Amino acid sequence: MKESGTAGHIGLYFAFLAIPLAGVFLVLHLGRDVKPKTSIAGHWRADVETSIAAARGCHPGWGKDHATLGITQDGTHIELDFTEVRLRLEGVSAGGGIDASDRYEDTTVRFIGTLGGTTKQLTVSGRLHFGCPYPLAVAVEARKVP
Repeated sequence: MKESGTAGHIGLYFAFLAIPLAGVFLVLHLGRDVKPKTSIAGHWRADVETSIAAARGCHPGWGKDHATLGITQDGTHIELDFTEVRLRLEGVSAGGGIDASDRYEDTTVRFIGTLGGTTKQLTVSGRLHFGCPYPLAVAVEARKVP
């Protein structure tokens, strides 16, 4: 009888070992194609079409065509900070896109953009939408500074 009891314990031991191992292998197999979210946080150099906005008096603080764009990220929540003009927008980054907005002086500003490039050289292409006396969209092209 002792021999069958020992064999039963060994079988039970292997069952308790095999089930968790099978679970680990199943999770690894199902998650093999999962890619981590690309981090867009950091410093960016943005080229902005400022002449249109300046001509319409929409954003008087923007005096040049280049801006430093700082992006902070916490999961899908992002903050865009155009430092030279003290413009800070909050929004989300999901599905390869960016959507952020806020109030600036007496108008609403919204940025809608698309992520591109490679992991070594990320880019963002989009438009800043100003709700000035009449709607205005300004093109923005940015690349991440390494």
